[in-house]
Amino acid sequence: MRFPPKYNVGKGSPHPPANAGTLMHDLPFHDTPYHEETLHTTRQKAVPPPVLEFTIQQIAAFCAAIPVVRGNFFGYHTSIEVSERNEERTMKNLLSLLLPLALALSLTACGEKSADEAARQTPPTLTVTGANACSVTLKSSSYDWTYTQGLQSMTVIACGAHPLDETSRDITPVLEMPFAVSAAYFYTVTLDFGDNSPDSVSLRCWPSDAWGSTGMPSGTVTAQQQDNGTFRAELPQSDGIFAVDALWDGSSATYTFCTQAEGSEELHPGAVRSIGESEDIRKIDISWRSGGVNIYTAEQSAQISVKEESTAPLAESEKMVCAIDGDTLRIRFLGDAYRGSYDGEKHLDVGLPRELVSAGHFEEIEVETTDAYAYVSADAQKIELSTLRGDARVMCANCPEVEIETTSGNAGVVDGTWARVDISTLSGAIELAGDAESAEIETASGKVDIAGALGALDFESVSGDLILATERALRLDAETESGSIYLTLPAQDGFTLDYETKSGAFRSALTEREGALVTCLDDHATHYSVPALDGGAVSELTIETMSGEVTIGASSSGSN
Repeated sequence: MRFPPKYNVGKGSPHPPANAGTLMHDLPFHDTPYHEETLHTTRQKAVPPPVLEFTIQQIAAFCAAIPVVRGNFFGYHTSIEVSERNEERTMKNLLSLLLPLALALSLTACGEKSADEAARQTPPTLTVTGANACSVTLKSSSYDWTYTQGLQSMTVIACGAHPLDETSRDITPVLEMPFAVSAAYFYTVTLDFGDNSPDSVSLRCWPSDAWGSTGMPSGTVTAQQQDNGTFRAELPQSDGIFAVDALWDGSSATYTFCTQAEGSEELHPGAVRSIGESEDIRKIDISWRSGGVNIYTAEQSAQISVKEESTAPLAESEKMVCAIDGDTLRIRFLGDAYRGSYDGEKHLDVGLPRELVSAGHFEEIEVETTDAYAYVSADAQKIELSTLRGDARVMCANCPEVEIETTSGNAGVVDGTWARVDISTLSGAIELAGDAESAEIETASGKVDIAGALGALDFESVSGDLILATERALRLDAETESGSIYLTLPAQDGFTLDYETKSGAFRSALTEREGALVTCLDDHATHYSVPALDGGAVSELTIETMSGEVTIGASSSGSN
């Protein structure tokens, strides 16, 4: 992919279009895809600022109508009697007071207008925020930006250096990520462009050691736009280099940042264990305080491996404890005698042999943490994660049952197949993406985002919104107080809906489909029936809200 996208006028052409104006033809465009100089050019004329003008005659006409003016001007008590004898002197005094005020008003108006115009003439700043609330604010150095001024269309072009240019290493903003894991794991960042959200956003990514390798191919990351105008993307590696390509109607901009795991340069090895006779272990039971737990499938190992790293060197009493209890491997943050002796973070990696995982050998994986994340990407008959403030995530796993419970941590179950998923949070966000026969989700204020093939969903929230895009017909039973529900069905599908609300609103263009029926049961309850098109199925929906809105639409493929 060439960089930056669309950095030349004329949709990527190496030469500007004929209607670009004489100034545009003077730009030092190159045939190479990268140009390190920054170019700023506009087709515009100087516009004088507005001026407020007052004349002595205008002021005199105003004051002549007032026989006597008594008042306080800027702390001075005056008594002015208008007459032929002192009129000229009075007008001069008033003029000396009004002219500074008029000048101040004029400068204020110009300043506000200039600031607003300057903001429109360049791309907006971008704020990137990670799951740990760390953020960086970025300005684009490579853009093709079009804006209007009066009746004219202006274009500003800046061609910055390639994201991997060695000269950019020390000036590229660094976003701290909450933990260090391999490229097989994912975590979410939010992209906020303020009041000027683009139409689409995509990311290119490179490993952290790619500085100077401008010819290295990039990986790609998709960003999904949210209801509030922000974008969300899942980065494939904690330490990496990223270019954010944003597109508006007729404009484009590229922003660059890199990521680094918190404490990644200061981790110290702790205890390391290799569990012999791993085929006798069928259950994993972990209790961890702070830092993180990562359970993964080990490709080249015949035994269970257990390794911890810490942000500070560990004394022997501060290392983890492993014990085998029958068919269960138990791992503890500290031994029972030292529970209060270490307050730092420790990161635990547990590798399960690929051969045992593929054979469905493990019956249960259970992780309980306080301030630690818990990530699992290995199959088991049951996966159970419980955190207080840490994130919990099950990825790329196939298992009959997944249970996640958090207080303020985010929860995710993605890229797998499950028979039943049960997720509960207080304020953490929830993501479910994959194939699930049934799911039960409960939250107070956390946002819930679901995509994939879901058979049945029981959803309950206080103020948390539900965004659900299903790939097949489902049974939905949802109850919320003020949270809104946004449901997207397959294009050919129909639905039946029993909807009860006190003050909420319902919207769906699908109710205009031929054969659709709407029946008002009472003041607060309505039944909707929308038939499926050829080849479609019918979802069965029951939704109850106090004031939340409900919107039902169809995917873009197919016709309604």
